[in-house]
Amino acid sequence: METINCPICSSTGINTFIELKDRFKINNKTFNLTKCECSLIYLNPRPKQEDIGKYYKDDKYSPHNNVSIFYKLAQSLSFFWKYKLIRKYSNKDTKVLDYGSGRGEFSNYLTERNVVVNSFEPILKTDKNTDVMKKNEYNIITLWHSLEHIHNLDKAFSDISLSIKDKGVLFIAMISNGLIHWGIDPDLNKVVKGIPFNRVKGGMSVDLNGVVAFLPGSQIDTRQIIKDTKELLNKSLDLMILKMDKFRGNIVVSRKAISEVELKEQREELLSTIKEGSEVEGKVKNLT
Repeated sequence: METINCPICSSTGINTFIELKDRFKINNKTFNLTKCECSLIYLNPRPKQEDIGKYYKDDKYSPHNNVSIFYKLAQSLSFFWKYKLIRKYSNKDTKVLDYGSGRGEFSNYLTERNVVVNSFEPILKTDKNTDVMKKNEYNIITLWHSLEHIHNLDKAFSDISLSIKDKGVLFIAMISNGLIHWGIDPDLNKVVKGIPFNRVKGGMSVDLNGVVAFLPGSQIDTRQIIKDTKELLNKSLDLMILKMDKFRGNIVVSRKAISEVELKEQREELLSTIKEGSEVEGKVKNLT
């Protein structure tokens, strides 16, 4: 482990922001996220560059292994949004570099849509480590939730500056502070407050205190009572986190899961108070 100064302002004036356990249990360490006086939050101390690779080798690291259909849908929407953003700044001659591409899922997505793209993965041992950092090569370079994984920022941005064309566009996406407060375990089933602000294909976009999540249509209500989701827009809802990939910024939430818990509690309470011969009120749901 190594202790570093703030990567932005080089200050040593830091305070512990939150402690997080190693979710892969590689060495059962507790990691400290520190907050600098310039407001940057970063890992300190951190694993040395020669040691960081082992944290990415664990099968549990990949957020795309054994995921649900809801997560896949959220990922698809995320990819589509990124693709539309890239197209906004593209022409027929545009060449894209996906820096920190992981296993190349988004690069493959772009290729399938006839976008000329190269991948560069500085940490994972993949076939994306070929010599693609060439001078004045790219119109657009993207770093989707990869900047926070880089040790040598000066070298990374030197390579990027060399590779991007004049008037080129650099897209950087980073983890939100709001996600940090939720801890490291992506399967918390944690209940949070959220406000649906937009209806999208397959569900709704939800604001979780500055973090955007996806609420699938099938997870809105247990009994499908709500016919028009428009009535939920801009209203605060209790939601349960079903899936969370904080490194890629994809979150899937459910309103239905909370309703199911409440219904189970009501059922158990009712069954504990009735017996044969009891008179109760009910509603006919179906005739057979």
